Amino acid sequence: DRACNQGNRGACVNYGKLLAEGAQVATAEEGSRLASVEHGIRVLSQACREGDARGCGELGRLLLTKKHDTASSVVLLRQACEGGHSDSCYLLGSQFDHGEFGNDPVEALAFYQKACGGGHQRGCLHLDLIYAKISARRSSVKVAAPSAVGGESECGGPPTLTDVL
Repeated sequence: DRACNQGNRGACVNYGKLLAEGAQVATAEEGSRLASVEHGIRVLSQACREGDARGCGELGRLLLTKKHDTASSVVLLRQACEGGHSDSCYLLGSQFDHGEFGNDPVEALAFYQKACGGGHQRGCLHLDLIYAKISARRSSVKVAAPSAVGGESECGGPPTLTDVL
């Protein structure tokens, strides 16, 4: 609480997470009190407004899990991912992969790539699984021979990512 009040955004993110999870936190003014999701949202919102990518990501995750606010979650998680928060990239990939934000395998792949690029191990694992799925499907796809007229395959070219997923 004190570090957050002194402008330490990282401390504010940790404090906001604790509040949102209902932990009892000691405050300088009030002693110990039971936290609330709403207070956690306010603290994380402030960290996000001040440019903390992790704060935006934690706020997005919180709004998704506690408030079921998908629209706001997507915006905040995208902002956090673009800011380099690999946990947010992974969560976006997972949500697009499993249809929570719409079934979009191309988006899922892109976010898993960003997560993996940021060092997120589960993002790399899911990326590997998608590539293995693509490889398995490609080996089972029969490409028609080039036509005698135009040199193009009868199927119109190689399969795209959405064709194989």
